[in-house]
Amino acid sequence: MLFLLAAILPIGLISVISYNHVHKQITESVNRQVHVESRALGLTAYDRMLALETTLEIIAAGETGDTDKWNNTPRDWAETMFRDVAIYTRGKGTKILAGEMPQLPEFNPEQLTHLANGNTVVSFVVTDGRVVLEMARSLDPGRPDTRLLIARPRVAYLWNFAVYPPTFACALINKTRPLACSSPVSDKDLRFLVNAPDRGEGYRSWHLGGTDYGVNIWDLFLGGHFKADDINLMEAIPVEDSFFEFNSFKSIFPKALLGTLLVVMVLSISHIRKYLGPLEKLTHATRRIRDGIFDERVEIESGDEFESLGSSFNEMSARIEDQFRTLNVMSSIDRLILSTVNTDEIINALIGHLHALISTEHVAILVLNDDKKKIGTVYYNEDQQFQVIGNDTVEITDRELQELDSDSLFLLLDDPGNRRYLDKISENGGRHFIVLKMREQNRHIGVICMGSSLPVEFSGDKLETLQEIANRVSVALLNKKSEERLFYQAHYDGLTHLPNRYLLMDRLEQDLARARRTESALAVLFIDLDRFKSVNDTLGHNIGDELLVQMAARLVSHIRGYDSLARFGGDEFIVIIADESNVDKTVNRASILSQRILDSLRVPFEIGGRELFIEASIGITIFPRDGDKPDDLMKSADAAMYEAKSQGRNTFCFYSRNINDALLESMDLAARLRHALERDEFSLMYQPKISCRTHKITGAEALIRWNNPVLGKLLPGKFIPVTEEIGLIKDIGDWVLRKVCEQAKKWRSMGISDFHIAANLSALQFRNQGFGGDLMKIIRDAGVSPSELELEITERITIEDFEKSVEILSSLHNMGISLSIDDFGTGYSSLSYLQRFHVDRLKVDKSFIDEVPYNENSISIVRAILAMGHSLGLSVTAEGIETEAQYRFVVDAGFDEVQGFYFSRPLDVESFEEFCRRS
Repeated sequence: MLFLLAAILPIGLISVISYNHVHKQITESVNRQVHVESRALGLTAYDRMLALETTLEIIAAGETGDTDKWNNTPRDWAETMFRDVAIYTRGKGTKILAGEMPQLPEFNPEQLTHLANGNTVVSFVVTDGRVVLEMARSLDPGRPDTRLLIARPRVAYLWNFAVYPPTFACALINKTRPLACSSPVSDKDLRFLVNAPDRGEGYRSWHLGGTDYGVNIWDLFLGGHFKADDINLMEAIPVEDSFFEFNSFKSIFPKALLGTLLVVMVLSISHIRKYLGPLEKLTHATRRIRDGIFDERVEIESGDEFESLGSSFNEMSARIEDQFRTLNVMSSIDRLILSTVNTDEIINALIGHLHALISTEHVAILVLNDDKKKIGTVYYNEDQQFQVIGNDTVEITDRELQELDSDSLFLLLDDPGNRRYLDKISENGGRHFIVLKMREQNRHIGVICMGSSLPVEFSGDKLETLQEIANRVSVALLNKKSEERLFYQAHYDGLTHLPNRYLLMDRLEQDLARARRTESALAVLFIDLDRFKSVNDTLGHNIGDELLVQMAARLVSHIRGYDSLARFGGDEFIVIIADESNVDKTVNRASILSQRILDSLRVPFEIGGRELFIEASIGITIFPRDGDKPDDLMKSADAAMYEAKSQGRNTFCFYSRNINDALLESMDLAARLRHALERDEFSLMYQPKISCRTHKITGAEALIRWNNPVLGKLLPGKFIPVTEEIGLIKDIGDWVLRKVCEQAKKWRSMGISDFHIAANLSALQFRNQGFGGDLMKIIRDAGVSPSELELEITERITIEDFEKSVEILSSLHNMGISLSIDDFGTGYSSLSYLQRFHVDRLKVDKSFIDEVPYNENSISIVRAILAMGHSLGLSVTAEGIETEAQYRFVVDAGFDEVQGFYFSRPLDVESFEEFCRRS
């Protein structure tokens, strides 16, 4: 490359300089030509204007009595110079001498003075949208504007553009308005010309009608002699014509340059390759040997020392290749022995390595059974590519065992005889065999067999290598069989055959080490079966064990091959998701897998002729976000699993720093709640309900608050779940119902009639067998009518035990108590259960009301719920009304009742009564 550059760079540099110089000279020549021609046009036009002025003097002399001048001037000659000639006399009219009456110009003071001095003035007037040049001369110098001789020159005479197509010329006023042009041109094209950049001395580039022109504008000065504005003479010459010689040069120059470069390159390359070609081949082959590739030979046919060097190199490469292949096979076998636990994996991989080392057509390995010496397993290649390894169980005869007991280390055979372990090789075309014996301390392990369709020839070195391999494999197989038994017992669960806790923690350590090294992330999923104890208690441990086995198989079907699954103990399973690049991907993968596991549990397990359904709670923790030690991650996953159970089971939950705090907070709340009732720390707030038809108060919803002296005022969402866990919900629920009934009686005595108070029921209250009787006792003790009470229940409560729910709702309805479905739309929202439930009202959940009237989907859902409720004869209430727009929408839509902050927040008793009085 340097040699070529040394020759090419000077040629290229000289070519560029020459090209630029020629282009510059021709460009300057064109500029000068255009400039000269435009100047010649201007000077010619000026000379003719002087001739026109002289002719006007003669005509004026004839009109003023100087007949000698006029008589000596041929009239037809004057008419070739002027198209229109007339005499204008103020107050007396116009005398036309030739053609038509020109337009009377307007003169400025300077021009009037010039006329008074007996001179000719040039003016520009607009006629029919065109600018026309006119010449004027006073016939009465004392009164210059009283009697004027006005003439309009003929365009052909005045300008007479001596050009030949396609040359183009124009006379312009203010460089924009044409007086005359050699060819028609639009104002738009003239504006492009004027706005074109000046390249020096008035030269411009102009594109007109598909042709590029070089243009020069020369200003004709008329201010001194004719007291008129300058005329711009524009000359345009086609660039193609101007650069004709340069274009010819430009077409020849590259060809000459290319020819020169090609000659230089051909001569240079042919000389260089003579020496560099062989060196390049040797260098390339050496690099391939460095990279462990030995299949390339150097072909040099130069008849000199390079050809001899290539032959020597090929011999050396072949020897190195053979040595490296042998070493690679030996090292691969050693790695297999040290790293692989499974005997089948060692044998399958060994067959491929032997094929690569010996390049034989068939390889088979016989491994004798420890317990039954006459039984063995033959592993063999089923295809010529050694991609498929098969195995068969064969019986070894006494004669074959005696042959293996002989002192020879190997057998060279040209006939398989009755040797069963050679059947597969002979069936696939093997005719010549070598059999290597595998022994360890006079103990038969098996044999390594290689077969070929051609006679087998092995050097002493090759046989020693093969025997070394046989010895190593013998030791490995003995050790692996013992290790397999011990390893399996120590690391795998005997029931599910999954890794046990010990192997799980070991794998977690390894995955964490790899994740730290690669700066990647992993997830630990703690899976606990919900209510598994009831399966063991009711159906027996045999059914429970079978359920665990099927559960393990179902989990295996959902995880990737490089993830880990283990039985942690009892009904607990652990999944490790490793090799994720970052935390976000790990979280996403853990979420998808968890949901897939939960979805799979919707399919029942078939055990002992019955279908069993089981659910699971899954806790998830992420490395490095939640911890970096195995014990910490397991604790975090366990905590997250219990959080999932607290959220209703059959779900998954990610660990967060707040979970432990939440558990402690929950324990603290539980302790304080046990004393809250006796300390009278609960109170009720009331939120009014408004009729959409009458806009009057129709009732109120009672909302409990906990006023703890330490924690302050707490909302139900904070403590109600805890009361359900610790079994206090019934006592607190009964307290709420008593307070509501007592308040209803008080308000009735105050004159607040046609009024009902709603109270929420928990799932435990609803399913309590004695709930109906307890409720009627509370109503009777308070002295109120059941119609004054409304109970609110959620869809989820009713659907969990459908038939039982129908029975309870029917009983409450028969008591005369109003019933409403709270948070409707967030659960099942099905006509199939509503038509069987004895309920009076649906309360549309706030989440849908928040989006109206701006979200079309929410509007559609709300209207559908409203239509469904009214079609069943139910009243429909809109919860969470907070804006005027929401209120207008639900009223227009046809809701029966509304409730929300737009009217009032939950109020204490006194504030609610004041609200009723004001309303």
